[in-house]
Amino acid sequence: MSDKLKFLVLNPSPANVSKLLTKANGLHAKNGPFDAVFLLGDALSCDTPSLGQLNKDVQLVPSVYFTQGLEGMNPGIASTERLADVQPNLTYLGDVGTYKLSSGVTVGFVSGKLLSAAHSDRAVMNKVLDRFQGKQVDILLTYQWPQQMADELKLTLIESNTLLSDIVKLAKPRYHFSVGSSSGKFFERSPFKWDDNESRITRFISLGQEGSASKDKWFYAFNMSVLPSVSENPLNLTENPFTKPQPVVTLKREYEAVGAETSKEIKRPKVVTQQDCFFCLSNPKLETHMIVSIGTHAYLTIAKGPLTRPSNNTDYPGFNFSGHALIIPIAHVANPRQLFKPTETKNVMETPLMNEILRYQLSLIKMFAQFGMTVVFYEISRGSGVHYHNQAIPLKTELLDVEFEKNLVKQCDFHNSKITSTNSNHSMALMNFTKHDSTDEAEMEAMTEIINNNDYVLIKLAWSAQKQVNYLFQLPADGLRIDFLFPRRVLANVLRCPKRTQWMNCKQSMGQEAEECDRFKAVYSEFDFNHNH
Repeated sequence: MSDKLKFLVLNPSPANVSKLLTKANGLHAKNGPFDAVFLLGDALSCDTPSLGQLNKDVQLVPSVYFTQGLEGMNPGIASTERLADVQPNLTYLGDVGTYKLSSGVTVGFVSGKLLSAAHSDRAVMNKVLDRFQGKQVDILLTYQWPQQMADELKLTLIESNTLLSDIVKLAKPRYHFSVGSSSGKFFERSPFKWDDNESRITRFISLGQEGSASKDKWFYAFNMSVLPSVSENPLNLTENPFTKPQPVVTLKREYEAVGAETSKEIKRPKVVTQQDCFFCLSNPKLETHMIVSIGTHAYLTIAKGPLTRPSNNTDYPGFNFSGHALIIPIAHVANPRQLFKPTETKNVMETPLMNEILRYQLSLIKMFAQFGMTVVFYEISRGSGVHYHNQAIPLKTELLDVEFEKNLVKQCDFHNSKITSTNSNHSMALMNFTKHDSTDEAEMEAMTEIINNNDYVLIKLAWSAQKQVNYLFQLPADGLRIDFLFPRRVLANVLRCPKRTQWMNCKQSMGQEAEECDRFKAVYSEFDFNHNH
C-alpha cells in the first residue's frame, strides 16, 4: 500500500452527471490513478437523469462515492443509511456516518437534508452527533459550511450550520469539503491545527458547481498520506476558528436573518442609516425591480427568497407567482411606536402609517381570497430593530385551518425544550403566544395594550376583513434573544418544507424576481388602492 494517496472531489450539476463521470474516467487515466472520487452537492438528486441511463452512458473506472445534498434523492436509490452500490464503482454512502476505505482513510459524511432537519428535531440532532462521538476522520463531506466559516467571510447567502461546527470539533477532519449552496461557491481557507494534536491539520475547501454561471472551480485533486505527520504541517497555519473565542455577532439584515440559536453574545446592533438600509427607498442600491406598489406611508414588494413557491393550481391559472410579499414603511423606523403621537391618538394602530399598512393587508386578503387562500401576516416590532415591516404569505385555507395552530404549539415546545434542557447554555427567550380573536373586544383591547407599550412578535391569520385571529408574543424586557425566523419556521413546517425556513435557501435570480414581480402586479393591480382613488 502506497504511503501517498490521491483523491479527486467534484461538484457536478445534477443534470450533467453522466458527462462529468466520463470526465472523471479521463482524469483518472491522465492525472491519477485516484484512490477514490467524491461527489458533492445534489449529485444524484431528483433532477438527475434515470440511473438506468446513467449505467448505459458511463462505466466507471475509479471508485466514486456520494451522499445527499438538500434535495430529494434520486428515486432509483433506496432510502437507506447503509452503503448502497448504485452501479459498479458508484456507491451511495448514506445520510450520516463514517466509512473506512480499503486504503485505510476514514471518510465522514452528513447529508444536507439531514443536517437541515436536525435544526427542528432533537432526535435527529442527537443521532448525527452520536455518529461522530469518539471518531476522527480524514475526509469530511458535507453540503453546508460550518457557521464559523460563513461568519469569517460574512457570507449570509451560504448555507451554514452551527451543528456542523460541533461535528467538525468532534471529527477534526484533515480535509473538509463542502458546497454551501445549490450553485456552490469556491473557497479554500488557510489550514489550521488543533491544539490537542500537533499533527492534526484541517483544510476547508468549498467547491463551485460545474457549469454554474459563476464559473467557480468545481473540482479539487489532492494527495494525502495515510497517517498525519508534523513534518507535513504547512507554513501558513492560522488560528483555529473552532477553538478561538467567538466574535461578537452584529446584526446585518436582521429582519431576514438566520434565527439566533447559538450561545454567542450579541452586542447592540450598529446604527443602520437610510442610505445603507435594504428597505429604505433612499438607498441607491434598493432593488426596485421587486416593488409592486408605493403608497403615501408604506410600499409593497415581493419577498427575496420567498417561502412559498408559484402555485400549480390549475383551477386558478392566473396565480402563477409565489405570493410572498412585504409591506414596508417608507419612513426609516424600527417599530411603529416611533411614529406614535399620544396627543393625536391613543392607539398605535390608528397612526397614518398603520392605517395604510392595514389597507395593504386588506387588499391582499381580497386578492388571495379569489384563489381560496388565507393570508398570514407576521411582524417583529422591537425598539432595537432596523426597519420595521410586515410579511404576508398566502396559504391554502384548508391547510392553514388544520395545520397552523398545531405547528405553532409544536415549534414553541421544541424551541422552549432546548432552552430549558439541563445541557443548554442558550440565552434565548422562551416563546409563548397568546391568542386574540378579532371578534372578541376584550382580547383585542389586551393586544392593543401590548402593541402600544411593548416589543412583540405578531402572527395574524386573516380569512377576511372581519374574520382574523392574532397570535401575540410579548418580548421580554431582560435582553434575552429571540429566533427572528420563528414565524417563518412555523409556516415552513405547515407547508412541510422546513429547509425553506432560511430565505437564502429560496433565493431567486434577478430575472426570476423581476418576472415574479410582474406577475404579482398583473393580479394585484385591480386591488391596489393607490390606483383606484
